[in-house]
Amino acid sequence: PGAPFSRRFLISRYDPATSEIYPLAQHLAHDKLGFTYNNLGASTATDETVAWALGLGYGMTYFFDESKLDENGFRQWLGWIDRVQKSVAARYIGGGVGAFDHQWGAADSGRIAASYGGVDLIANLGADPLPETGRTLAPHGFVAETPGMVAGHLIEPGGTEAVRFVVEDDGGGGGEFWIHSEGGRAVVIEVPDGIAGSVTVRVEGGPVVPTEVLDGTLAIDLPSGAIPTDAYLWNGTIGPPFSYSLNPGDTITIDDYLGAGGPVTVPAGIDGKPVVAIASNAFNGDAAITSLSLPEGLETIGNYAFFGCSGLTDLVIPDSVSLIGDHAFRNASGLQSLDLGEGVTTIGFAAFQGCVDLTAVVIPDSVTTLGSNAFWGCSSLSSVTLGAGLSAIGNAAFQECVALVAVAVPGGVASIGDFAFYGCTALASLTLEEGVETIGQGAFQACAGLEHVTVPSSVTTIGSFAFAFGGNLKGLYFPGGPPAAGPSILQGNTQALVYRTPEAVGWTDPWNGWPTVVWNPKVVSTGFVGGNFVLTISGSADFAVRVEVVDDLGAGPWITHSVLELSGGSASFTDTGSAGHPTRFYRLRMP
Repeated sequence: PGAPFSRRFLISRYDPATSEIYPLAQHLAHDKLGFTYNNLGASTATDETVAWALGLGYGMTYFFDESKLDENGFRQWLGWIDRVQKSVAARYIGGGVGAFDHQWGAADSGRIAASYGGVDLIANLGADPLPETGRTLAPHGFVAETPGMVAGHLIEPGGTEAVRFVVEDDGGGGGEFWIHSEGGRAVVIEVPDGIAGSVTVRVEGGPVVPTEVLDGTLAIDLPSGAIPTDAYLWNGTIGPPFSYSLNPGDTITIDDYLGAGGPVTVPAGIDGKPVVAIASNAFNGDAAITSLSLPEGLETIGNYAFFGCSGLTDLVIPDSVSLIGDHAFRNASGLQSLDLGEGVTTIGFAAFQGCVDLTAVVIPDSVTTLGSNAFWGCSSLSSVTLGAGLSAIGNAAFQECVALVAVAVPGGVASIGDFAFYGCTALASLTLEEGVETIGQGAFQACAGLEHVTVPSSVTTIGSFAFAFGGNLKGLYFPGGPPAAGPSILQGNTQALVYRTPEAVGWTDPWNGWPTVVWNPKVVSTGFVGGNFVLTISGSADFAVRVEVVDDLGAGPWITHSVLELSGGSASFTDTGSAGHPTRFYRLRMP
């Protein structure tokens, strides 16, 4: 009773034990024609007719008297089959039959599993729930899936009540949903694979509610309907787990994170508008975030934006980002890997201070400003590469980076700030390129690993205590004239001397209270021993010499081979790799 006439006729004429249903017409012409469910005036007026229509690859139809439109429940049902038509049937009409299988049930019409135009469908033709893999179809229910869309009439997971729904994703981690149900209840619906993790839900323009997708399902609380006994077609949106604001120029700023943590993806756009900024404090203190994906197109990361996000381990800043604000990732203590994009120009005050697990950082050439305290206290940071575009290193930028072993400061850096590398106790190699002008107060104070430092002739000012209390510092080497400096620059380095070239002018001995020695190495002999090139160096005092090598004078570059320390005014150098080089050139430089 109530079944379509065609089905009653077929069952009465053909024994289900010896027959099965097959969409022969669709098989022959489904890629050319659209079929609608319309058999002698029958309409998709019930769940059963909807299941049959979808199972056979038909579209939705309904014939009615216009007076029916006065009935709220009827209007909501029309809205439901209209949505099924638009989201499901419209995707497969004219697409051809990809697969079809019908199985009779023990006491009913069984099930149809089919694929039309890339939409996979299962229709329950019986009046009892039908278990399928990972889900249960409601009596006369269905499920339809294609990338970016899932629709169904299912028994809720772990429950007994049925729910009708359609969900379409928007390609950006969110989407839109339609639920045909009474109001005032919580429902659980399936969502496409593109919607996962923390999300927000908004029903009929109501409040934005943070929630989470669990095992591909989403729980939604429906408000009460105007007529409690009627099923409504509820419409809503699934959005990223953020609150956000619209900027002039139709761009988006992420204002606050509303999710529960875990992996977080900041979308490239929301509501069709590009995300260009993350506001100050947007993710402040969200220690449960375990990974972060930032989109290309993002331009600024605000102050304290990810302060204290200690669960982050890896971070990639896209090339589109130009500004990383003050304290932006401060105390992200679990951060181990940092990839700064080639568009970053400013790294703000204390931006990565206290990232104690960070091991290496490359400052790209695009960065011009490295703020004070930028990497202060990054105690595992052993490798730092400074870009050629950097104009200044802020105060205390790398203070107490106790694992840092080597630093090369490019010539474009005019100023090294106060205490910039204070307390970098493992720092054993320091290269200051020509172009550096100012070395700030305490810039390399308490760097116990330093023994020899060459100060380029471009340096005009050295601040107080700049190299003080290193303990192992043996000498400062000056290829040019004396800079402006006070007596405290070497304080606490009892064995330190100041070395200058013979041709440099303006020096006194002592200079600011420190003995001054002429650095005058010369090669006194060369030869080969066991096939290896050997040279002997002498000088008027015991000092350090850097031996550089190059195979092609026109191609370069000169590479440091060894740093020798003269003893008794002499040192010997052996190039154990010289036999493998038909031509090789050597030169001596300050260490």
